[in-house]
Amino acid sequence: MCTERYPMSIDMELRHLRYFIALAEELHFGKAAARMHITQPPLSRQIKELEKELEVTLFARNNKVVKLTEPGRIFLEHTRRLRELLDQAIKTTRKAQRGEYGRLAIGYLGGAAYHLLPNVLRHFRDNHPDVEPVLHEMITLEQLEALSRGGIDVGIMRPTYGLDECNSEVILRERFVVALPSNHKLAGRHEIHIRNLAQEKFVMLPPTPGGGLYRQILKLCLRAKFEPKTVQVATQTRSIVGLVGAGIGISIVPSSVQRMNISNVVYKRLRGVRSYAEMVIVWRKDGETPVVAQFLRAVREAAASLTPLERS
Repeated sequence: MCTERYPMSIDMELRHLRYFIALAEELHFGKAAARMHITQPPLSRQIKELEKELEVTLFARNNKVVKLTEPGRIFLEHTRRLRELLDQAIKTTRKAQRGEYGRLAIGYLGGAAYHLLPNVLRHFRDNHPDVEPVLHEMITLEQLEALSRGGIDVGIMRPTYGLDECNSEVILRERFVVALPSNHKLAGRHEIHIRNLAQEKFVMLPPTPGGGLYRQILKLCLRAKFEPKTVQVATQTRSIVGLVGAGIGISIVPSSVQRMNISNVVYKRLRGVRSYAEMVIVWRKDGETPVVAQFLRAVREAAASLTPLERS
């Protein structure tokens, strides 16, 4: 069994290759030395060392002419490719350090896909085309679990408990509206006081651990001196609004839900409510990589650019 011998260190090898390429392209020791910012004797010595290590004659030379040998020509082809690969590796590594290259796993609530997330992704991809976003639609609790095990890098969710172990930042505040079947007796009103919903049948989110929006809507009703009469539960906002359109009941939802194109549903501003539906971005305290930092910047800029309709 034959084992190849590589006696030079990586530093020496790369230096030898740079000198070799310069001489092979210039075919003149003086010009090659000037290009490499050294004098001719060190260049000549480095080329001789390279030929000795390779046990190959790379150049045919005399006092007047320097020419590549056939082995030298072949070696030049390969070393040029190696140089290109090395240059690309350096560029890519530097881009990764700046957060401009890599992969980003993003968890998000379905509700974010109708207004916030498209703006964020458009802005982020325009400015960071070499970062691959990998999207995972998850409820809040699933996002927290995925963050803890490293399954996602950032999460876009509703505020909830359990965020103390992560960094979090509010990126959006929305008013609440009431979603009604289009033939509902209150559908003709411009706005509705929350107390007028006390006798209505509600389609609600489930009271699951991590269900921050459910608890917030429940508190709104309790402050208005009634507990919502839940007749149907659905885990996704689109399902909730679809059930409203089917006449199953009404629901209190964030105003961005109005962007859903679901028939037989009307939305009315809710009076008597002072709190807002918030959306937060969450990331691990030890997980602010350069790519995550760039994404956070994109989220802030995209959220700031939302129109009044998207915010209210």
